[in-house]
Amino acid sequence: MCKDTGGTAGIVPVVKAIRSHGAQVELFANGKAVEILAGSGEVFVQAQSVETLLAMDYPKTLVTSMCSQGGVGRDLILYLRKSTQVVALQDYWAGYLYDAWRAPDYRPDYIIVNDGIGARLVEEAWPGFPSENIRATGFPALDKYAGYDVAAEASKVRLQLGIPPQGRIVLYGGQWQGSGSVLAEIVRALNELGDNSVYLIPRAHPAMGNNAPDELPIWQEAIKCFSGGILVDGSGFSTQQLLAASDVILSMYSTILVESATIRKQTISVLYPDAGLSLFRASTGNSMDVPPVVSLGCSTMAAGYEELCSQLKLALKGDLGLTAAQVANFRLDGQNAERSARFILSLL
Repeated sequence: MCKDTGGTAGIVPVVKAIRSHGAQVELFANGKAVEILAGSGEVFVQAQSVETLLAMDYPKTLVTSMCSQGGVGRDLILYLRKSTQVVALQDYWAGYLYDAWRAPDYRPDYIIVNDGIGARLVEEAWPGFPSENIRATGFPALDKYAGYDVAAEASKVRLQLGIPPQGRIVLYGGQWQGSGSVLAEIVRALNELGDNSVYLIPRAHPAMGNNAPDELPIWQEAIKCFSGGILVDGSGFSTQQLLAASDVILSMYSTILVESATIRKQTISVLYPDAGLSLFRASTGNSMDVPPVVSLGCSTMAAGYEELCSQLKLALKGDLGLTAAQVANFRLDGQNAERSARFILSLL
C-alpha cells in the first residue's frame, strides 16, 4: 500500500523483489500514488478508502508506506491488527513517527528503516516498541542508483536541453510549505552572483498545489524574478535524470538531497531557522536538530542568506568537500529492496 511520492518510490521496488521470489503480492495505491503508478506501467489496484479493501479477503501481511496524514495503509491497521501482520516501510528518517503514525493504535508490528539512525529514532518516538521488530535494510528507493551511469545520463539530458558542457545546472527540489520562499531566496542569491553559465531548474513537488496552494504564487513570482542565468524547463525528464545532469542540488530536507548525496553531487540543504529548519523539526517531532544528510556530512546547510550565497558560489566554482562522507554513508549494493523483501517473506 502506498500513497505519497516518496512512499511509492520505496514500496514499488520491494513489491517487485517479493514477486521475484514467487510470492503473491497485490500493490494497492491511494492519493498521489494512483497518478504516479498510472503512468508507470506498474500493475496496481486503486483503493481510495478503507472500505474498498475490507470488502476483499484479509491479507496475511500488509506492507505499507509511511506517508503524510496516514492514508488508507495506516487506517487499515485498526481493522487488520488481529488478523494481519503489518510492516511499515519508511522512506525518510523519522518520517511521520510523531504525527500521523504516533498513536499506538496505528503502529505497525514491524518497521523497516534505513540505518542505525532510523532505528534509534523509532525507539525514541515509540517507547516500548520492540527493538527486534525494527529492521535496517537501507532505503529501497536508492537501489535504482546502483550501477547507474550518471555521466552518460547527464550527457544525454544536457544534449536534449541544449546545455553546453561548461554550463552549470542548479536544480531546486521543492516540498510543500515554504517551498516558494526558499526558491525566492535561491533566485535572489543567483541573481546576486550573476553567473551567466548557470542554468536553473526549479522542480516543484507534485503535491505542492494540493497541500500548500498558497506557495504557488510565491513560486511563480520567484521564477519571474530570475535574472542570474538561464531558466530551464525540466518537466520532460524524471527527477533521477535531472539529478544526474545537475551540478548543484538544493532543497530544504527533501529525499532529493539523499539521492543527490548518493550520486556524489554538490548538495545544499536550505534550512533557515524560521522557515525550513522549523518545518523539519516539527515534522520529526523535534527528534533531530538537523536532517541526517546534513549531520552525516553529506550535505552542507545554509541557515541564512549569506551562507546560501557563499555555499552556492563555492559549489558552482569549486567543491563543497562532501564526497568522502557521501561515499562512506551511501554505499550502494542494489540490495536494499531485496533485504526488505526477504525480511517480509520470513514473516509468512
